[in-house]
Amino acid sequence: MDLPTITGATSSSSSAVASPQTMGSGADSTAVTKKAQDRPRHRKTRTGCFNCKRRRIKCKEERPACRNCVKSRYTCEYPAAARLYIAPDQVPRFTMLDMHFFQHFLLQCSPVYPLGNEQVWKHDVLCLSHHHEFLLYAVLGFAAADLEANGGTNSSLSVPAMTYRCKAIQLFRKAITSFQEPEKAPKNTMPTESKNPKPRKSANIASDPKPQTDSQHYGQSIMSFDQGSALVAACYLLMGQSQYLGDGIQDFMTLTRGSASLRGEMIRLGFPPLFQNLEPKDSIETMRQYLKGVPPLDKPWIDAGETSLEMLKFVCADGLQLAYLANLENILLHARTDTFKVYTSVMGHFIWWTSLPFDDFQRIIDLTDQVHVLLASHWVALMMAMSFLRKASMKVNDDSKKKQEESGHKGASAQAREEGKCTEPWYYWLVCLNRWVSDDYKKFNVWPQWVQDRLGEDALYFT
Repeated sequence: MDLPTITGATSSSSSAVASPQTMGSGADSTAVTKKAQDRPRHRKTRTGCFNCKRRRIKCKEERPACRNCVKSRYTCEYPAAARLYIAPDQVPRFTMLDMHFFQHFLLQCSPVYPLGNEQVWKHDVLCLSHHHEFLLYAVLGFAAADLEANGGTNSSLSVPAMTYRCKAIQLFRKAITSFQEPEKAPKNTMPTESKNPKPRKSANIASDPKPQTDSQHYGQSIMSFDQGSALVAACYLLMGQSQYLGDGIQDFMTLTRGSASLRGEMIRLGFPPLFQNLEPKDSIETMRQYLKGVPPLDKPWIDAGETSLEMLKFVCADGLQLAYLANLENILLHARTDTFKVYTSVMGHFIWWTSLPFDDFQRIIDLTDQVHVLLASHWVALMMAMSFLRKASMKVNDDSKKKQEESGHKGASAQAREEGKCTEPWYYWLVCLNRWVSDDYKKFNVWPQWVQDRLGEDALYFT
């Protein structure tokens, strides 16, 4: 009688008794595992080319074609790089330092020009800055520069101020190209602040090699009212920050011409201006009432200034330089008779150089020319000596700020004035320009140097 075969018992019994071959294979597997552990590991990547992935071989990721594809004569293609999506209106994350600058701008500082726009700066511009990054960086850069210049902090803020300025300029240029269609231009280097800046031939701020003062410079416009207003506001903020930079006079003059172009474009599109007193004639009418009671100047330094300007005629070589000099003489001439005519002469000088042809404008901002350095130093010295113009401009803007100071809450600029520190932004230009005058021309620059020395001793000397 045949008994049934129990396969389970047979297999278990056979496995219970290990054969010599089985014992040998266990030792070999242990050795193989140890050898695999000793092998150097490599990190897997997901950025290799498609051919190496398909063939399951290691890709060295050489560019533009990897070694494997070159050897096999394949067309090497890599997957597209992953892109991080950023919402178009996303506001960058604020740090505590950013909040400090933003609060300083909100409570204690704003650009002087255009006149009479304190509420616009504190409300409309700050609201626009939430939607336009270039405007936000311009606000922070201006506030940082103002805070450092007026001694509102013990630490140096020049690095964050220039960082924000560079970002604002970069994004400002990008906004111009996205809103409008200008001609392609070579890239310019970002402005950097130096303890001892050297004179430059032109400004570092302009993105177009030939900025014009008419709206045709920007081509066919596709910008909205908010976008145009944000560009104009950022332009004035960058102009304001330029006044705190020793070598910022060229950027200031270039941005002034740029703001005129933007204003012309806004008018062409039929947009109402966000700011008041944008046009020179409006500023002149606003200042008329503030200069009514200001008496003419009868100071001995006026004679010294006239003598210094007379000496410049010996170094001015052409009609452009003589026209520049005539504007300065006209400003100083009216100081003895009518302070309001002084302001109209100052505005006339602004209108003159903003409307110059591009080549002539580039010449007068070329500060490698010693004659142009002398003309610029005399212009800035005149503006510093005519302190009543600055005081009248501040009266237009700072009524609410004055109330804060009367109530005991004094800003950084008020504290700096009490300590005798010169808080006038153009003072930094004067110091830098006087330093750039070479030894051969210093005899023509005695009066501007004298103005700088008086302000260095007493910030209120000309008040």
